[in-house]
Amino acid sequence: MKTPPWAAARSIPPNRLAARLYRPQPSALMPAKTERPTMMWTTTTACPRKLTTSRIKTTMPSTFPATAAKWRFDTLPARQIPSTKIPRQPPEPPTPNWWLCASPRPLGKSLTLWLLPAIFRIKIQDMGRRGNKQQGFTLIELIIVVVLLGILGAMGAGFISEAFRGFFDADVRMEMYEEGKSAMVRMEREIHIAVPNAVDVAIAGDTVSFGVIDENAMAGVFGQYTEAHPSGGATITDQAAGLPLGTLVSIYNTGWPIFNNGSRTYSVTSNGTNPMTLDRNIGAPSPYQRFFAVRPDAVRFSVAGTTLSRSTATVNAGALLGAFGNPQPLAQNIVPSNGLPYFTYNPGNSTRNSVVSIHFAIARNGETVNFHKEVQIRNVP
Repeated sequence: MKTPPWAAARSIPPNRLAARLYRPQPSALMPAKTERPTMMWTTTTACPRKLTTSRIKTTMPSTFPATAAKWRFDTLPARQIPSTKIPRQPPEPPTPNWWLCASPRPLGKSLTLWLLPAIFRIKIQDMGRRGNKQQGFTLIELIIVVVLLGILGAMGAGFISEAFRGFFDADVRMEMYEEGKSAMVRMEREIHIAVPNAVDVAIAGDTVSFGVIDENAMAGVFGQYTEAHPSGGATITDQAAGLPLGTLVSIYNTGWPIFNNGSRTYSVTSNGTNPMTLDRNIGAPSPYQRFFAVRPDAVRFSVAGTTLSRSTATVNAGALLGAFGNPQPLAQNIVPSNGLPYFTYNPGNSTRNSVVSIHFAIARNGETVNFHKEVQIRNVP
């Protein structure tokens, strides 16, 4: 908008000039100061939507503009106001200390004109536009929203419940896997060092019993004696060193019954000397001149009900094994895996080792984890 000369002289910013004020000569409308005549004012306003011409009709005080006055007027399109009724006058510089500026609001709002100083304030409302109304919701709309929210909530709850169920199922499976793995590792480690041929599996396949090699005692010896056929003798000489006093020794064990009755299990009576002295004469020499130090406790893994446990029995030289007792649970919720027996034993021969197969499963909370393992045992008596 181009700045008028009188506004430029007073350094009025152009952006504050949103309207121009036209007024007739006071002498033509105010014949005497004592009267209170009716004055006609015409303004041309730059509206954000259209250019309008407003007509103001008010009664002015005789001391105008010293006395404050407010005007409220209607805004009409310029084409509806006959130009012959409102004579247009050339613009005049306003009286010092008061002039007219416009502050338009966004579309659909009212246009407020501020007359400085603040006592001269003119507010123009767009009567041709509909005012803002606060609208609510009907009962039907609320019911529809509630139904839709219920449907979406049910769908979301299904997805969330599936995610949580999957998380808990995975946690349960991991717990069962760790429990079964711990039991399997324990059984594998001990069965792998079983005394050759000293393994027994029950007919039902729910129990495996075996003697265990004493690896700590065997760590310092070679495990092979030098005598060719010490039949009737009670001494053996190792190629490296002797065993400690009281160590149990198995020589040429050929089956579980022989190990169970202790007929080929001996006890060292010498105190770490080499040759070693046994508690009695050797009944049957080993074709390969081998001997094995044996732990004083035989081991049994068994499944009773749904519990996998480990128990031990005392190994005696020249006597039967003691009774298996002191069971220690290794895993719970044990069930057969695919109908297979828990334990199977395949004796070895001259070309391959013995094999103990383990099959079991852990079932809990609708989840099942299966475990299978084959453990090889040395087959050199």
